[in-house]
Amino acid sequence: MKLGIVIRGHSSVNHLQATLCSIFEQDVSGIAVSVYLDKDIQLTVRKEIFTSLGNFNILRVVNAPYSGNTFVYLQALWDMFQIDGCDTVLVLEEGCVLSTNSIRYIQSLEMIATIYTLYTTDDKKNSWLQDFVLPGFLISKSSFEYFAKWFDTGLYLAHIWYPSEISEDRKRLWESELNPVINMFEQLMQVFLKVQGGICKFPDQSYIYTLT
Repeated sequence: MKLGIVIRGHSSVNHLQATLCSIFEQDVSGIAVSVYLDKDIQLTVRKEIFTSLGNFNILRVVNAPYSGNTFVYLQALWDMFQIDGCDTVLVLEEGCVLSTNSIRYIQSLEMIATIYTLYTTDDKKNSWLQDFVLPGFLISKSSFEYFAKWFDTGLYLAHIWYPSEISEDRKRLWESELNPVINMFEQLMQVFLKVQGGICKFPDQSYIYTLT
């Protein structure tokens, strides 16, 4: 299994560096690590990021032509699967710090679930659910290709309310003039799993924690 790791950078040099340090302190031989930077990062911060990235063996650094996790994730996953030949990709936000045994745990997985998360809460401990939470998730090539087709054909539009299902002025996403999808990756994945019958596997312990 060829593993790729994608980190989305969007605001903090220190948080991005902490994530990278937690990755490269482990055995990453044969693992492709890439960083995708949001369009709206300030120029001074971007310069600091590029300076710090020189300390790590990174396959690719991309200045995304947009901001928001949905499209950054989709581009990054497509690149990792279609260009780099990865079988499985771990997606992280900056500020996600991996535990020392997380890579070993990932490599032990059989990838029979649609998605695996590296984060757990007490109510999801060691569970298989039609649910999805950030931060930190693992997806296989076949699951991603299925999700990408579902997304590209717009099948998600009729299932998602905006701004929320409980809001008085709510609309289906296809009725909204703004099509506010760029920061809705978590909601998109939740709907995808429930509508398409997918399963997310939660571990019996958390393999990441997030910086605040």
